Amino acid sequence: MDRHRNPARSLGTRLLIVAGLLVLPSCWDWEDSYTLGPFKSCPEDFQCEPEELCLRGECHRPELSEEDLEDADALLGIEWVCLPAGSFMMGCPEPSVGFFWPVGVDCHYSSAAPTQHEVEMQAYCLMHTEVTEEQFERVMGLNASFYPLGPDYPVEHVDWSEARLFCERIGARLPTEAEWEYAVQGAAAAGAPCEDEACLDATEWIGIYSQNQKQPVGTKLPNANGLFDLQGNVSEIVEDCFHPDNKGAPSTGYPAWSTGCKTYSRSGIQRTEKGNNYADMYSHWCCRSPFLYRYSTRGFRCAADSP
Repeated sequence: MDRHRNPARSLGTRLLIVAGLLVLPSCWDWEDSYTLGPFKSCPEDFQCEPEELCLRGECHRPELSEEDLEDADALLGIEWVCLPAGSFMMGCPEPSVGFFWPVGVDCHYSSAAPTQHEVEMQAYCLMHTEVTEEQFERVMGLNASFYPLGPDYPVEHVDWSEARLFCERIGARLPTEAEWEYAVQGAAAAGAPCEDEACLDATEWIGIYSQNQKQPVGTKLPNANGLFDLQGNVSEIVEDCFHPDNKGAPSTGYPAWSTGCKTYSRSGIQRTEKGNNYADMYSHWCCRSPFLYRYSTRGFRCAADSP
């Protein structure tokens, strides 16, 4: 059985759809809940209560109100790491660079964007850890994780729109792909690959070092910029849609590259995830993949403009 999918849920949803959607909740969006595609709000003829959110076919009441979220950092224990303006060479120098990175093995779609290009970055800030299960539940009203392991574990099994909505509710946004990569391998020369197993064991929850499951955030060493788990634990959703190569890529790190996006009729826009996760056997800062659906190895962190 595919541990990332729930066959019973998929079969059940198909039967409900075939039956004419007669027993679905009023705010049901079958495309969101079955195909796990883009978030959609409730239909116009039905609304959740003002303090509720309609997610995955149900109304959810977050613990924290809009007024509470004006003090989100303190209430959620969020810390920010601010990165200076600068420039860097974005992209992979070649697909086979990196420790535990066999020649000829590509990290998902990293080989599709081997051409480096210079990107100018404005100052910005990133959450110092990935969003946790507790933080997500308090802001959104549900624990989205496929594997709910505890309050300090990274939330996963979220889609792009849910991640984006969380960030918006705390007064932030998703990072762009360039901002994510700059934090890993641009600013402070943070992306020097590990050269031995001791380095991987100290810094990344991947493969044998993770016991093949996600781990509490912030429990490995941070990178040179003070950011935890950019590599390993869960891969991270960014704002940009996915492009198979760098042709036409913007020369600035913000805003996101959101033109020329591949769109599917049911599943929506193909988005981008960055980095490695706990199930990966290889480590490389250049790893990037397209995605459409939720997955139990994918989470996120938020970004904010520099104060």
